[in-house]
Amino acid sequence: MKKWFIAKIIWQIKISNSNLASEFDEQLRLINADDADLAIEKANKIGKQHEESFLNAKDQQVVWKFIDIEFIKEISSFEDGMEICSKTIKADNAITYIEEINTKSMINLNIFTR
Repeated sequence: MKKWFIAKIIWQIKISNSNLASEFDEQLRLINADDADLAIEKANKIGKQHEESFLNAKDQQVVWKFIDIEFIKEISSFEDGMEICSKTIKADNAITYIEEINTKSMINLNIFTR
């Protein structure tokens, strides 16, 4: 019987001629597989399949490079409000961190509720 897993897959985003700091895209993906080994295999395949290279609107080369799977976790049941995953953050400045989270929340929730 197949099981559900959540995988955190990470890509590096490189933009030519850009002064931006290194950018990474971290995605949580649902994986349906018989066991953890197959879930890891499927997550690796997803990571490699989503590597790409293209020109952006500023005519800069953008490269998405698959880095790795940070973790795989089996989801044994689905319940309203259940925890899928968590991450503990150590911030150098708590006030700045909270402000950044609040700003991101406003932006993301406004996009979501349009």
